[in-house]
Amino acid sequence: MRAVLCRSLGDVSALRVEEVPSPPMKPDEVRVAVKAAGVNFPDILMVEGKYQVKPDLPFTPGLEVAGTVMDCGAEVTHVRPGQRVLSFARRGAAMPARSSCRAPLSRLSPTASISPRRRRFPWPMAPPTSPSTTAAT
Repeated sequence: MRAVLCRSLGDVSALRVEEVPSPPMKPDEVRVAVKAAGVNFPDILMVEGKYQVKPDLPFTPGLEVAGTVMDCGAEVTHVRPGQRVLSFARRGAAMPARSSCRAPLSRLSPTASISPRRRRFPWPMAPPTSPSTTAAT
């Protein structure tokens, strides 16, 4: 799968889209075909090394993702393949459109962080899951 990677802390211009191995899906996770990913102020701070959460390098930033469910883990019951969803993750949601990712994308995020997306909104205009969202496709 493709992901935005931060290999060193500093300016966001150093972020690169790279092919990375697709991690195995856990029973409480959902695989999502990405349509849009949010860019938040905490994402920028994390890449600059100024945020209180300091993940090990390399890491994939990103707190939000919107897309269509491709597959569900055995314990997932409230969404289904083909359903459009929004997810708030602790990090790892920065995926280019037309890629796939796991959601909730963090060992600590509950599957309840996935919510159905309202169909009346186009992907870049879907309502944000946090107040500081900027849609990126």
